Amino acid sequence: MTTPSASPALARKGGASLPRMPALDGLRGLAVVAVVAGHSFATAGSDRVEMIDKVLNIGLRLVVPYAIDLFFVISGYLITAILYETRNADHPLRTFYARRALRIVPLYYLYLMLSHVIFINPSDGAFGDKGPWWEFLFLTNVAMLDGRDAVGYLNAHFWTLAIEEQFYFLWPLVVLLAPTRRLSQICCAVIAGSFIARTVLTLNGQGDVGWLLSVTRLDGLIAGGLIAVVERQNRGLLVRWAPKIFKWSGLLLVPGLLLLVGYGTWRIEGSLLNSFGIEYTGRQIEIVLLPIVGAVFFSAATALIALNNSGKESVLTSPRLLSIATASYGMYIFHIPILVMLDGFGATRILAEFDLINQIVLSLVTIALSYGVGHFTWIYYEKRFVKKAPVYRYSTHS
Repeated sequence: MTTPSASPALARKGGASLPRMPALDGLRGLAVVAVVAGHSFATAGSDRVEMIDKVLNIGLRLVVPYAIDLFFVISGYLITAILYETRNADHPLRTFYARRALRIVPLYYLYLMLSHVIFINPSDGAFGDKGPWWEFLFLTNVAMLDGRDAVGYLNAHFWTLAIEEQFYFLWPLVVLLAPTRRLSQICCAVIAGSFIARTVLTLNGQGDVGWLLSVTRLDGLIAGGLIAVVERQNRGLLVRWAPKIFKWSGLLLVPGLLLLVGYGTWRIEGSLLNSFGIEYTGRQIEIVLLPIVGAVFFSAATALIALNNSGKESVLTSPRLLSIATASYGMYIFHIPILVMLDGFGATRILAEFDLINQIVLSLVTIALSYGVGHFTWIYYEKRFVKKAPVYRYSTHS
C-alpha cells in the first residue's frame, strides 16, 4: 500500500507545500512491518502450542486490520493536505492525478504482469476465476465480494489498494470544488455515513460487503482528511482535543475491542435487542467497530505528529524505520509472492517442528526479503517514474 510522501515535493514559489514529517513516515514503516508480519504468521500456523495459537490468532485478527486503518488515516491526511494546499495551483486536478498515477501504477502493473509470467499455473488458485482485469482496473475489492477465491491468493491483498485508488479518484473533486468552509462538515458527514452504511449492511448479514466496499471503509481515509482540514482552519481545536482523544481512545476503546474480538464467534446473550430476535457475533462487531476505532485512534495520533513536527529524533524517526517507509510500497506489493515462494522452497515444512519459532523465523525472513525487494524496486524502478511527475505550478497572479 502506498501513501504520498510528506517530503517537500510540491514546489510553490520556491517553497514547500507540505513540511516533511519523518515521524509520520516512521509510522507508515511500522504499519507495513505489521502487515507483512501478520500475513506471514497467518501463513505459518502451529498445531501443538494451543495457547500461543489462541493469542496469536487474536493478535493477527487485530494487527493487520489496524495496520490497514493506519495506512488509510495517513493517506487521507496527506492527500487532503496536498489538495488543500494546492487549490490555487494551475491545473491542480490534472497534476494530482498525474503524480498519483506515476507513483502507483508502474510498480503495480509490473507486478501484475510478472506474476502472470512466474506463476503460470492458473489451476492452483493463484489468480482466481475473475480474470486479471479486476486488478488492472483497481477493482479487487469489488471482485472479492464473490469471495477471496475470485481473485486468487496472489492478489487478494490488493483490496486495500483498490479502496485507496477509488478514494484518490473521487476525493480530489470534493476538496477542490467544495467551499473550504464546508470541508470539515463534509468530512464529518462522510465518516458518519460510512459507519452507518457498514453497520446496516453487517447487521443484515452483508458483513463482507461492509468490510470491502470503498463507501463503507471511508472512516479512516476521511478521518485523516478531517485532521488535515482542521489543522489548517482551526489549529487550536486540534491542540485542545487531539491529546484527549488519543488518550481515551487508547485507554478505553482499543483494549475493550481487543477483549471483544478475542472471543471471535461468541454471541451477546440477554441484551435488549436479543428479545427482538437480533443476535450479534464477534465477527460482526469486529467489522462494525474496528475501522471506526482505528480511525479515531490513528487520526488523533496523526494530529499529534502534525502538531509536534519539530524534527526531533525519536523511535519513529530512526534511519532504519524511515528506510522501511521508503520501501513500504514495494514491500506491500511483493510480500505475498515472497511468502508463496518461501513455502514452495519448503521453508515452512523445514521449521514446522518448532511451532512458534517457525512463525517468528518465517515472519522475520519475510520482512527482510520484502524490505530488500522494496528497497531495490524503489531505487532502480519506482524513483525513475517519481522523478517524471509534474510539479504544482502557480501563475504569477496567484
